[in-house]
Amino acid sequence: MPHIVFAAIAAGAAGLAYVSWRTKETIRFEAARKEAAKAEISPQEEPIASALALDLLRVELGYGLLPLINDAKGHRVTDQIKALRRQLATEMAS
Repeated sequence: MPHIVFAAIAAGAAGLAYVSWRTKETIRFEAARKEAAKAEISPQEEPIASALALDLLRVELGYGLLPLINDAKGHRVTDQIKALRRQLATEMAS
């Protein structure tokens, strides 16, 4: 068997594989660099929650107020709380 010939073919194949891999990596690197440049140019909008600086609010109800929450017509107190949050958010945003 001609070992020298097969070694030369193997070295050539390895060289071509390396060049191909290096070209793909360069293309990937350039694409990532362009994406990073685009991200720096166009700032992303921050979420409304961070703009409004929401605070945690806890409502504690006594046993006498439980019928307001467990009302058969609907959750009146929770609906009012949601409406109040929406109103405050729109007032603070504008």
